[in-house]
Amino acid sequence: INSNGDIVNSSTSGAKAMTANAMTEWLNQHGARYGWKKVSAEVAQNYANQGMPAVIMNHNSSGGHTSMVVPSPDGRYHADKGVRIAQAGSNLVQSEWMNNVYSARRRNQVEYWVHA
Repeated sequence: INSNGDIVNSSTSGAKAMTANAMTEWLNQHGARYGWKKVSAEVAQNYANQGMPAVIMNHNSSGGHTSMVVPSPDGRYHADKGVRIAQAGSNLVQSEWMNNVYSARRRNQVEYWVHA
């Protein structure tokens, strides 16, 4: 991004890469003009089930974390299991229920974003 929060080519003078925390801040400040909106876990799961982009953003003191919401096996949202996710990091997950990966404290800190 550039200093105005515009998405630019990485070779653009002044362009900077973002940490997950910076992406969360960018989504809250500039995401709407690029088609992103903050939603509930259920809406995020419904988007992913339809093949549309849905992400989880976790702003935290270690630089943040991002997970993708992926389609659930039965095409439904399960509040007791959380959304279905894929993620990379110390815990590599291709498809698992969020509640099996994220601690309860961490689940309460996340934001769900979809691209409409």
